[in-house]
Amino acid sequence: MNTQEKKAYLRQYRAIKNEVDSLKCEIEEIKDLRRSLSGIDYGKDRVQSTPSDNLINSICTQEKLEERLLKKINEGMARLDDISKCVDVMADPSERAILRYKYFTQMTWEDIASKMYISRTKVISIHGTALKNFAVHRK
Repeated sequence: MNTQEKKAYLRQYRAIKNEVDSLKCEIEEIKDLRRSLSGIDYGKDRVQSTPSDNLINSICTQEKLEERLLKKINEGMARLDDISKCVDVMADPSERAILRYKYFTQMTWEDIASKMYISRTKVISIHGTALKNFAVHRK
């Protein structure tokens, strides 16, 4: 795997994380919608004692959608874990930190340098070494 492919692999982390976060928001919206559904209308002359077919169908549809989204979240979390493990096994803690800051939290070179109390140039140098040492461990 060349340097560009390694960078692309690491960049997946942020994209997957964003997707997982958006799926979680979507699930919360589904739950809010489900909570807003009403089953009994006491304002009518005849009180409806059982939920309507439309209500039941709507709830079933929402549950199926939620299950599908949860499956996607679990798949995404597994991929995040795979990428993270590849960084975790690296020997040098500075290299691990820089790869995490750069690709997992999308910090700038300047912010990483400030956080690690080293120069921007040194961060970029360690990053280059980290990419050389980085290996993808496929299942």
